[in-house]
Amino acid sequence: LAIQGAAGPGPGPGPRGDDPDEFEARARDATSLEDESLAASSSLTGMDTFTLEYRAPWPTSLVLSRKALTKYQLLFRHVFHCKHVERRLCAAWRARKATRGGGGSFLFAAGGALGRAHVVLQRMLHFTQNFVHYLTMEVIDPNWAAFERSLDEASTVDELIAAHDAFLDACLKEGMLFWPTTLRRLDVIAKTCVAFANAVASLDDEDDESVSVVNQAVAGEDGDLARRLESLESSFDECVKELFVTLNRSAHTEPNLSSLCARLDFNEYYTYGPGGKYA
Repeated sequence: LAIQGAAGPGPGPGPRGDDPDEFEARARDATSLEDESLAASSSLTGMDTFTLEYRAPWPTSLVLSRKALTKYQLLFRHVFHCKHVERRLCAAWRARKATRGGGGSFLFAAGGALGRAHVVLQRMLHFTQNFVHYLTMEVIDPNWAAFERSLDEASTVDELIAAHDAFLDACLKEGMLFWPTTLRRLDVIAKTCVAFANAVASLDDEDDESVSVVNQAVAGEDGDLARRLESLESSFDECVKELFVTLNRSAHTEPNLSSLCARLDFNEYYTYGPGGKYA
């Protein structure tokens, strides 16, 4: 389901004195970017196209205008897709843990494809869960609290609409939906995580052939599987490193990004490689 573009300029300035026309243009860019990503996909799923719609009655529609609802849809889809990736990774993680418990140390012998996959799944889960925490607890939650405070101070409908638009613009901006390059990198990271989770989960069928594939993967004999997992791991690490470069550049103007970078790279793996700075 395509999301409609944002409508005309809002009734007041955006957060931190930004030009409202600039926010409108960036909202349209974010919508176009998501639609291009969906169009480029060879097979769309319900997760790719799912969004929520709401028809606000009068006079609620003064605040929940078409423009405001479009921004809510953009924000919802952003969080929803991240949560979908997290669920896929968690499902693959649980499957690997079950395999690990059932097969003993042999299944996760050093250098085995599945042992490596277990480590990479943990790295992907760490990134995804911390990014979801950032979106919900450091972007949406504090901006909503600020919006509630501004409601107490609003004395006219125009002030209410301006406060509501400021809340949405702040969430979209801090959620990186106005940064096309960063949004593309996040999209690649999400797709890589899902592809990796699907590749690992595909080994959990109950037929004899799949059991044979698992045994070969464990022993390091399934070269195609090992190369596939290694390629996805390299793609994930490369995109995350590029993302860190972009985030660190913007951290001086967006202080909340500093804490996000510190959590995502708490052991300096992406900055200095395995072992961190003093390896």
